[in-house]
Order: sequence, then structure tokens, then C-alpha cells
Amino acid sequence: MLHEIMANPWRVEDSDNEEEIDQRLYRRITFTPHNPLPNMLARQTVTKIAEWDPMPNEDRRKRKFGRRKTVPSFDKAPTDHKPIFSGTQPVKISPSVREQHEFNKSMIANMPDTPPASPPTDRSIFNPLSFVQENLNAFIYAYIPQCHSSFIQCCLRRDKTGIHKEFYPTFYLHFERPSDRKKTFLMAARKVVRLDRQTEYVISTNIETISDKAGGDGYVGKLRESNLTGTEYTLYDNGKSSKKCKTNDSNCKDGLRRELAGIVYNSNMFGFRGPRQMKVLIPKLGHDVQPTQDQDTILDQWHDRKFDTLVELRNRLPKYSEETKIHMLQYYGNRSVRPSKKNFQIILDHENHQEEVVMQFGRVDEDTFICDYRYPFSAIQAFSIGLSSFDKRFVRD
Repeated sequence: MLHEIMANPWRVEDSDNEEEIDQRLYRRITFTPHNPLPNMLARQTVTKIAEWDPMPNEDRRKRKFGRRKTVPSFDKAPTDHKPIFSGTQPVKISPSVREQHEFNKSMIANMPDTPPASPPTDRSIFNPLSFVQENLNAFIYAYIPQCHSSFIQCCLRRDKTGIHKEFYPTFYLHFERPSDRKKTFLMAARKVVRLDRQTEYVISTNIETISDKAGGDGYVGKLRESNLTGTEYTLYDNGKSSKKCKTNDSNCKDGLRRELAGIVYNSNMFGFRGPRQMKVLIPKLGHDVQPTQDQDTILDQWHDRKFDTLVELRNRLPKYSEETKIHMLQYYGNRSVRPSKKNFQIILDHENHQEEVVMQFGRVDEDTFICDYRYPFSAIQAFSIGLSSFDKRFVRD
């Protein structure tokens, strides 16, 4: 509490001593004592919460200096708590699962309601395995006899391992013996690069020379894209090109390559018209198509509607199932396939308006497909038709 202060503190009565004046001023002018510094709040101690880690402490490995752990390990966590990814490794999704969630993709599967139908009983003496063992090249070009009603069951495998094989894979065709599913190698094909950006598959019976474009040991033919949209393909054998043949030469067609097949896909922008639709054109038996630069090719004859020496086949239209919401096909020979837009069957229309399935192609797993065929196809023709289905084109898909 402040003491009473005089109106003029510098005026002191009856004293002229400076020390006395100072002592009186000190006694009369006093202030309430107080702490010049404010009281600091005491720091509150916060309870530390241990970070959650699915691994126990005794199993936790020591980290190296400078290494950061960005994502916890879920290897030892409960199954229902595991995320869809672990660590920083990329997630691999099966193509069948990916295709089921793609927009407007027409899936084709095997009919589950009825068992797969079987072809008529085969009474021919044709033995494809012995034919392969005796002369592989002759078997590749040979047409299956019409009396052999059974399918030649084959397996087509796609190899995408390696740096460049993701874009340019290698395909292998094996013959499957129906009794024990034992496989015998027939031929292989590899996708190669062209300057005009058109797809080309080099087909060979020698895997070591499969990288050679032409003329290598075991070279049997090539499948070449005929337009930029990816809707037309032409299959050639191992003969020489017509560009190397002189028109004035009387023996011009000696050694000239033959056209073994033509494949045409209908335009189907982004798959809005449903499943793929395709036509296959092959020469009639006894007719070789060896066009020079001045003659019509198989595709030229088809565009001009000239079928004197050609046989036109088409794919079988699948049936849409309201229960499964996908398109269904009935496969022969107890062959089961997974849903895929690459599944198809080729049929031959007879004069009595009956349809006969002469080829069936379907996915077994991610990189394995069945490729069964019979009359009027040869092995290289069936293999090329299956190869054409692997090109991804928005015009036909």
C-alpha cells in the first residue's frame, strides 16, 4: 500500500541537509513489491504412444543407416487386415480380372449348362503325331483330310518375359496328344518391327533363328498386316517376294511365295458392336494363289467378290446369357476355357445351310490358349488366325 505523499516532495521543512532529505523521500515514496517476471506455466508431460507395427519387436530387423521405411510390412498381419498391396512392389492383376472390369468389353466363355459337344466318331487312319515325327515341314502346310473328323488339338503359349517381349512377344504352338496331353513342338512365331508400323509375325520351326526376318534356318512363313487399322492380314509361305520377280520372266512363279490365307476383321470401334466378327479366306484345294505385282491377291479377290478359287469362313456368333451377362460358346472335345474377348470359333457354311465348327480358340490361363482345328485348315493357317487375335486395335475391339 502506498504511503501518504506530500504535494511537493522536494520541499522539506526545517532541514537543509541533503542526506536527511533523501532518507525522508525514501521512507515516504515506496511501492508495493512485486515479481518483475511472470510465473511460467509448468510444462505438461504427454504420455507417449508407441507406434503400431504388425511385427513383434523381437522379430524386427535392424535397419541400415540412411534407409527409410515408407510402408509397413504386412507379411505377419492377419489375413483380413492385409491391404491389396505390400511394400512398393507393383500389383499384378490377372488379365481375366482386368477384362471383366473394363468398360464395354465383350467377354466370351464356355457354356456351363450343357456339356461340350463331341465331333462324330473318327474312322480315318490319319495319324497326326506320326506325320509330325516323319516330316514336320510337310505337316505344317498339309491340309487335314476331310475324313478325319476329330480336331487336331494344339496349345498356343505366349512368352512375354524379357525387356522387349512385353511389346514383341514370342508364341509357341504345340501339338497335344489327346490320350495323355503330351506336347510336341510344331512351330514358333515372333512379332517384329517394321518401318511402316505394320504388324508382322515371323514363323519358324527353329527357335534359335526366330529373330531373323526371312531366310533363316527353319523359316516357314510370315503373317503380315495389310492395312494401318489392323483389320486385314495376309499369310505367306517361305517363297520369295513378288517384288523380286520380273514380270517378263516366263519362270517368274518358280519359287514365288504363295498366299495361304487372308483374315479380315469387321470394324468395331472400341467394341461397341459386341464381340469381334471376322472372316477367313483360304484357297480351294488344288489352287495356289501366287500373285505377281500385276495380279490380284486374296484380299483383292475378296473385295471384288471373286470366289472362284477362294473359300470364305466366318466366326461363330456367341449367344448372350442373361444370367452371367456375358457371351457364351460351346466348345468341343471337353475343352474348358476362361472368359476372354479373344475366344472365338470358325465355322464353315455348307450348301444345306448347316454350320460346321472347323476351328476353336480360347484362353486357358493368362498366357496359354487352345488352338484346335480340322479340315479344311492346315497347322500354319490355324496358328496365324490365332496370332491375329493378339493385336490390340481400337478399330476392331
